Amino acid sequence: MKRPLPSLFLLLGALCGIPALQAQHQDILVYLQGGAVRVGGYDFTVNLGDSNYLVFSAPLQSTESSPGAAYVDAPGWNAITSVARLPAGGAVLPANTGVHFDFLPAPLLGRNLQYWNGSNAVAFGPVPGGEVLSYSTGPTTLAVADGSTNRVTGFTVVTTGNSGAFHKHVYFVLYGDAARNPLSSDAPTDGIFLLTRAVQLAGTTNFSNPFWVLLGWHASNAQLEQAEAWMNQTLAHPAPPQLALSATTGGGAMSLQLTAPVGHQFSLEGTGDFRSWTELGLVVSTNAETFLPVPTTNAAAFFRVRRIAP
Repeated sequence: MKRPLPSLFLLLGALCGIPALQAQHQDILVYLQGGAVRVGGYDFTVNLGDSNYLVFSAPLQSTESSPGAAYVDAPGWNAITSVARLPAGGAVLPANTGVHFDFLPAPLLGRNLQYWNGSNAVAFGPVPGGEVLSYSTGPTTLAVADGSTNRVTGFTVVTTGNSGAFHKHVYFVLYGDAARNPLSSDAPTDGIFLLTRAVQLAGTTNFSNPFWVLLGWHASNAQLEQAEAWMNQTLAHPAPPQLALSATTGGGAMSLQLTAPVGHQFSLEGTGDFRSWTELGLVVSTNAETFLPVPTTNAAAFFRVRRIAP
């Protein structure tokens, strides 16, 4: 999808006179662990990496001359040379190596850009007004999350230095419509937009663990914090599922009670000897507590669930 060049130049011109945002409390930290690329957060207040920090957030800004777009250059990208400041078991990135990213269809809804209006309980869904979000370092290096179910191939966002380190900020731009015209009167809808991302090092085939970016447009800090908490509990660090036998009201047949985040998918497995397990079916948790019929099989007297997605 081609980007309208006049719109690009107009928006870049509008941003040139505005100082870049200071680094957020946590930037994206890219490092190695066990030979594989990993992503966590880097806290500049204490200068330490955190492998558990996988949900980043930032408020979007706008200019009077570009009512159809909102922007932010956070979170930034960071890689360091001090092993002592990396998460446990972490190693420094190789020198002079490109770091590539993709936008992923997010778990649960399966779209590369999702939206929550900031009201009541967190519930991400499709973008409401045809909004799209671009990430770009120039006219020829562009990735656009359009709210579809497609994976979006990104680009090399930064190349490590001779020491394996880097620090860089790149602009997100949220547009009110697919034409990506910052002069349009069609402004983005107020609320919080969600992106899922992963990175890959040049010369390798595997991607990192996924991580998430929440961008608030006319959203309060409290709304962003609420979305962060939900993301951590539901996607980044979900609690282990619990499976128990439960009797139905009135003393009827027994059921299996699955306690897990809504929308997660599990393999239901059974065994009679605890040595070999057989898959009995796939289960999606439709509620915080989902009740399942006890499988009728003579071979299995014990059951477990194994998370498949997200």
